[in-house]
Amino acid sequence: MSGPADQRRIFLAVVAKLRAEHPFGAWPSLWESLLETGNQYSNAITIEEREAIERLRADAERKRDESNSHNSSSPDFLTVQTPKPSKQEVDSLIATLVSGCDPSSASSIDKALKNIQADDKLDYACRQRFIVGLRAACPYPKRLAFLLAVCDAVELNLTQSLDILAECFAAWSGSSTHIVSNAKALVERLFECKSAELFEGQFTDIARGIRQLSGVSGDKRFVLQLVLRKVPRLRSNSTVMNGCSWPPRYVM
Repeated sequence: MSGPADQRRIFLAVVAKLRAEHPFGAWPSLWESLLETGNQYSNAITIEEREAIERLRADAERKRDESNSHNSSSPDFLTVQTPKPSKQEVDSLIATLVSGCDPSSASSIDKALKNIQADDKLDYACRQRFIVGLRAACPYPKRLAFLLAVCDAVELNLTQSLDILAECFAAWSGSSTHIVSNAKALVERLFECKSAELFEGQFTDIARGIRQLSGVSGDKRFVLQLVLRKVPRLRSNSTVMNGCSWPPRYVM
């Protein structure tokens, strides 16, 4: 378990990074996730800091509502209707993508996911169906290589990669002991490739991210050590949040 001082250092470093990356505001969910993290780790945030984050959330909600109001007034003729393909057609397309993809290659997985995105007949849910199909078709000797490729694939963000790893562990842990023994190595590989998303607003629920990484690795202390090694790289980021100073001296 991390101590109060470590929790506060991590929290302040994350906030400073997010403020630097989103100087003109961000989605309400980003600030909500910080407030939720503050609820779970009471030593990580002061009353003044919480009030400042709440003001940022309120401002983000106002901007979102204004944007939604503007978009809802767009003329109907701007909306282009795409004919919905049949289930058989979608199944066939996904099966073709699975059969043509090397599950041990990140570039091959990326190519297939890009093809799904570019195909008007395939929606976002087809990405998940493709991954499920690829996992089911993955030969036993390539299982570990598949998980490493998931860590490396640029078309999969941190959340998606974590979900895939967790699903594969649940499905394969009983028959693939080498997968379980490499859990920490996989988490470290994933953190090396995509940990920036923890600090850039792409993976805003920090506490949930740490819990998921810990769940896959089976060692929360190991994950916290990975996070703390990342924090010093953020020392150059200093910002002021609605009158509340976030100086770099709080970062390790």
